Amino acid sequence: MVRIPRVLVPASVLGLLLSEILLLFGCYAVCVFAFTELDGQTFMLYESGLTRIAIQVGLLLLGFFFRDLYAELRIRNRTQLLQQLILIIGIAFIGQALISYLNQDWRMPAHVLIPGSGLALLVIFGWRLLFAVGLQRAVGARRVLFLGASPTVAQIATYMGEHPEVGFTAIGYLEKEGAKSYPDFQVARLG
Repeated sequence: MVRIPRVLVPASVLGLLLSEILLLFGCYAVCVFAFTELDGQTFMLYESGLTRIAIQVGLLLLGFFFRDLYAELRIRNRTQLLQQLILIIGIAFIGQALISYLNQDWRMPAHVLIPGSGLALLVIFGWRLLFAVGLQRAVGARRVLFLGASPTVAQIATYMGEHPEVGFTAIGYLEKEGAKSYPDFQVARLG
């Protein structure tokens, strides 16, 4: 946990946030230098390119926050993650349209916004998958202790054993003495 004035933030969330800020800035900066007609350095320094990129990154991070992508770092469904990222980028496009009404100088040019957002989608999706795998290895799975034994509990324990990507591992179960036992139960009786 890292203490930011009066708030405790898990180090993994802070690390993910900072890494995503750098990756998003990098994606749009690469597109500035690859797809602008003018010199990329001129755009970045003299045409408020850094401000424009910062606004777009801020819109995306707000979308990540409001879609709770920093609340649960484990990836339960890759398709759902991809859909959420596409939704956030679409909403950021709408945000860019609203910004163009406020001030034309803050609007990201379309020839940078579209390829930069496509690159950001791929990079953030891949980074989230890698981060989830690293987190799984560093932290490990959440341990589950079952109270009682039944065929349903046996199925759940078997499923958790066969699918470690769900992030849970069965450590055992507690049952009264002389209770009915189930031969297909694959976890230890702890008491």
